[in-house]
Amino acid sequence: MGNIMPQPFRIIDIGKMIYEMRFFIIFLAVLAIMLAVIVVVLIWKKRQNDKITRELRKAEQLQRDLLANVTHDLRTPLTMIKGYAELVRDISGEDKEKREANLGIIIRESNRLSELVDDILVLSKMQADRDKIPKELTNLSEVVRNICADFPNVQTKIDDGLFAYVNKKGIESAIFNLISNANNHGNEIMVKLVNKGEKVRFSVHDNGKGIVDEDLPKIWDRYYSKRINGTGLGLAITKEILQKNGAEFGVKSKVGVGSIFWFEIVSN
Repeated sequence: MGNIMPQPFRIIDIGKMIYEMRFFIIFLAVLAIMLAVIVVVLIWKKRQNDKITRELRKAEQLQRDLLANVTHDLRTPLTMIKGYAELVRDISGEDKEKREANLGIIIRESNRLSELVDDILVLSKMQADRDKIPKELTNLSEVVRNICADFPNVQTKIDDGLFAYVNKKGIESAIFNLISNANNHGNEIMVKLVNKGEKVRFSVHDNGKGIVDEDLPKIWDRYYSKRINGTGLGLAITKEILQKNGAEFGVKSKVGVGSIFWFEIVSN
């Protein structure tokens, strides 16, 4: 039997093999990267779709709430206007005093209706506007003094030279709403604007009936009002303005003593 010659041992050149397969390896790497990108994009799209779905549901709920509340609030003054107009037509006759009284109610309810529509438009615009509001360096001391000048019964304690980077028109509306709200509930009003270091603190104190504890979380909600002639939107609008300006805000109240509405904003 002949001798079997051993086969020579072959050394595999790994480097050469990798070099020869380089295009395939590159293809696999590119494919892996593409798959990773696709997965990331799909996850991002799903999250965006989920966010859009939530926003749409929220908008639909807001629309339903708005329609229900507006329908209720519009019906009341319209009913009164209609009823007193009929009184003027059918009953008042030549009685000037009764006629003037009935016409006064019609005018009052018409004004209330106009105020309600204006507030609804303002609030809807603010809630629909998701862009950043324009801001400017504003002299808050000057703003508060000018607004308080329209309220003769208001006492003030206003530090000089307090500035903040805010939407001036919006912050004027918020301050006016808070002072007007206090003026509607009390006859002794104190408005303060003080330097708190890195922040400016505005507060308005009234000696009204106060707010019970269970109502405090609801006073910033739309259509919440204890006033017969109120629209229930003033504080909701104020809340939107303060949030858009990055302010912290709140209320303290004690039944039989009065309330303190306040906000703090970063000073400049």
